[in-house]
Amino acid sequence: MRNYELTTITRVSSREVAKSEIQETLKKAFRERHSRRRLGPKKTLASD
Repeated sequence: MRNYELTTITRVSSREVAKSEIQETLKKAFRERHSRRRLGPKKTLASD
């Protein structure tokens, strides 16, 4: 029983981690796209 709980928790947490990583990537891409549109050809986020 305990083992099953642990694997379930691990599976859920890994899924949550993947989801949050995807959201972070989307947010970053969204931010980059908008700042690029606002700033023009200047690459200020190259250092990011």
